[in-house]
Amino acid sequence: MYAIIRAGGKQAKVQSGDVIDIERVKGDSEQLRFAPLLVVDDKGTAVSDRSVLANASVTAKVLGESQGPKIDIYKYKNKTGYSRRQGHRQKYTRIEITGIELPGVAKPKAASAASDSATAAAPKAAPPKAPAAKAEPAKPVAKAATPKPAAKAEPAKPVAKAATPKPAAKAEPARPSRPSLLPRRRPRSRPPRPRLSPRRPSPRPPRRDEMSKTKAGGSSKNGRESHAKRLGPKVFDGQLVTAGAILVRQRGTGIHPGDNVGRGSDDTLFALSAGTVKYGVRANRRLVSVLPE
Repeated sequence: MYAIIRAGGKQAKVQSGDVIDIERVKGDSEQLRFAPLLVVDDKGTAVSDRSVLANASVTAKVLGESQGPKIDIYKYKNKTGYSRRQGHRQKYTRIEITGIELPGVAKPKAASAASDSATAAAPKAAPPKAPAAKAEPAKPVAKAATPKPAAKAEPAKPVAKAATPKPAAKAEPARPSRPSLLPRRRPRSRPPRPRLSPRRPSPRPPRRDEMSKTKAGGSSKNGRESHAKRLGPKVFDGQLVTAGAILVRQRGTGIHPGDNVGRGSDDTLFALSAGTVKYGVRANRRLVSVLPE
């Protein structure tokens, strides 16, 4: 007999004497009782009726606590310097199944014993006798065979006549040949020339007045832009600028922004307010600032 129980949101198939791990159960109780979802008896009969399973139960004894395998957790984010590592071991409660109770389905022992005694006390019936074999009726005597009349003789067939030979076909007389009306061709005095492969016409040389229609281009660009970027300072020290004026165009921060100076996505430095441009050095860095008027 086995049963299907639910423990901690999971289902398990258990029999009497099984030891299983279920989700951790809080408390100090040593005995646990579960309501089965399905019970199959020793004869293979499955019981799933709720009205019958309402009185059924599965009892278990708590043996202690256990832990599952260790799980490594690692979190990482690219280009941010973020990384975390930790571990986890799930805790379980180990139990032993002590019994499966299913009242109303199992046959009581007293009734089964009474039925066994009644069958033992009843006298055994004598086996039925075999019926006597019936006498077979006598077979009738076979009659003597009457002689059949002799077959009539068939009349003789007439003999086939011999084939007469056919006369030979007459040979036709040969016809005289007619003289041809065409003149005879004279034999050639010289052998024929051998056939040569046809000569390919030589390409016509270009005329001097014709020019190429396509311009030959170099392969150094390969789709890249090669125009000058005009990098460098656009305003020098001591000049007056307005808000939004470009101060320096650069790739990288060779010159860092100072006071009242902003930096664009392409490292371009521009003035945030009107004033006088001032270049300087601070903490080993070249700066450009705008001094307000």
